[in-house]
Amino acid sequence: MVNGTGSLQLSEYPGDMVMKPNFPLPFSLTDQQMQTIMAGARTLPVEKRSQYLQRIAAMLEIRGRFSDGDVTEVAALALVGLVHQKTDAA
Repeated sequence: MVNGTGSLQLSEYPGDMVMKPNFPLPFSLTDQQMQTIMAGARTLPVEKRSQYLQRIAAMLEIRGRFSDGDVTEVAALALVGLVHQKTDAA
């Protein structure tokens, strides 16, 4: 157990003896990366922002290390399906 909230698991790779937590680890963002994410969040209704942020966190966790460009790409991908464009028919 780690801090009583989760357990550690061995890596899936045979020669890799690194212990990995089975819960998400915190990561840090630069000011520019935060601005990018917040700009996307402002385009959404409040009730969809949590889902947007969860999508971003999941995609960045998969990438591991990430740049400003990666955050911009992930933020755009996270918006897919959450933003609905107004049309003249509506």
